[in-house]
Amino acid sequence: MTTPKLPHDDEHVEIRLPRSVLTVVERPRTVSQRTSGRVLGIPRRAYLEAVREFARDGGAVLELDKLRLVHVDDFLRWLGARSRAVEAASLGAPQGDRAAELARELGLVGVA
Repeated sequence: MTTPKLPHDDEHVEIRLPRSVLTVVERPRTVSQRTSGRVLGIPRRAYLEAVREFARDGGAVLELDKLRLVHVDDFLRWLGARSRAVEAASLGAPQGDRAAELARELGLVGVA
């Protein structure tokens, strides 16, 4: 195989590598309680509680035995919207508001 000669410039570098050393990494499309910490940074228990709320709000949750899978993009969109709503509600809530406390415990406030 011959490589075409390209004009030299300081912005491009050509590196020849065998295909066998290349690895394609794709961002996960789904997340479960087993991968929530690595993929989303959400601890397992907080993830499971949030997934229950996500399902109550109409989100799609795939269930296989005890495993709870959700589509990452849909879940993050819901979580961001919920976080903004909880954060706005907690600004006007009296101290000791249990919903705001629970949102903070679950790590739902300030997540975008």
